[in-house]
Amino acid sequence: MPALLLGLALPGWGQDAPTPAPAPASAPSSVPAVTGEALAARYPAGSIASVATANAALDDTGRERARIDVELIRQQRVCYQKFFVSSCLGKVAEAHRLEAKKLKNIEVEANTYLRQARADERDAALAEQQAKDLADAPRRAEEQRKNALENARKVDESARRSADADARAQEATPTPDQRIAEHEKKMQQVRAQQAADAKAHDANVAAYNKKVKDAQERQKEVADKKAQKAADQAAQKAAAQK
Repeated sequence: MPALLLGLALPGWGQDAPTPAPAPASAPSSVPAVTGEALAARYPAGSIASVATANAALDDTGRERARIDVELIRQQRVCYQKFFVSSCLGKVAEAHRLEAKKLKNIEVEANTYLRQARADERDAALAEQQAKDLADAPRRAEEQRKNALENARKVDESARRSADADARAQEATPTPDQRIAEHEKKMQQVRAQQAADAKAHDANVAAYNKKVKDAQERQKEVADKKAQKAADQAAQKAAAQK
C-alpha cells in the first residue's frame, strides 16, 4: 500500500491517470520533490540535533505535505473514472495516510527539538542574569553600607546642630539644671534615632543577604535542571539509536 503514495515522485502512483500530475503551486520548480520515504531516510529518528536541521526538516516536510495533498486530489479524480470507485478511493486514502504519517513523525521530532532549544535558551539567559547579579552583589552591598553610614552621619550632624541651638537658647535661662536636662533630652532623642537607623540598616542587610542566597539557590536549580535535561536527551538519543 505505501508504494502507491511513493508514486508521488515515482511512476508508480497515477499510471492510470489520463494526464501527468501537475506540480503543486506551493513547491517552486527549482526545489526537487522528495518523497516521505526519502525524507524519513534523510531525517531518521534522533538525527535532528540542531535548530538549523529542525527548521530544514519542517521546510522539507511542508513542501512534501503540500505535494501529496495535491496528488491525493488528482488520484481521487482518477478513481471516479474507474468501475470500483470506492475500492480505488480507499486505497488512495490509505496510501496518503501512510505517507503523511512519515512526515508527521519528522515534524513531531523537529518541533520537539525547537521547543527544547527555546527552553534551553531561556534557562541560559536566566542563569547569565543571575550570574551577573551575584557578581555585582559585593558592589551593591558596599554601596548600601556607604549610604547607611552617610544617612547616619547626616542624622547625627542634624541632631548636634539642633542640640547646639537648643543649648544656646537655654543659656539665657537662670537655672543651669534646666539647660542640662534639656540637653540630655535632645541627646536621648539623638541616640534613639541612631539606634533606630542601625536597626533599619541591619534589617536591610539581612534582606539583601537573603536575596543573594535565594539567587544562588535559583542558579543551582537551573544548573541541576539543565544537567537533568541533558541526561534525559542523551538517554532518549541512546534509546532511539537502539
